[in-house]
Amino acid sequence: MTDRELFGEIAVRKGFCARSDIRRALCRQRSLRRRGEHKLMGMILLEQGAIDNAQLISILRYIQMLDGERPDTIDTGPASPQPHPSPAS
Repeated sequence: MTDRELFGEIAVRKGFCARSDIRRALCRQRSLRRRGEHKLMGMILLEQGAIDNAQLISILRYIQMLDGERPDTIDTGPASPQPHPSPAS
């Protein structure tokens, strides 16, 4: 185990979800692992409706800050499509 604060601990401390949500998510994570699948705690909590997208991003930014990275460099998924310039006539 590392000194890093666990995702679920941060979610509870920030008031985003309850310890019971974390326990349920851990059970789901173990079940998936037994089937050879790996899913991150944040994604499980999101799928279970225990946290929302903004809360997930908030926790990820917090973790990134603890790791000494700039919070604005977090990858939050694909960017919105940019309009293509019209071809010159």
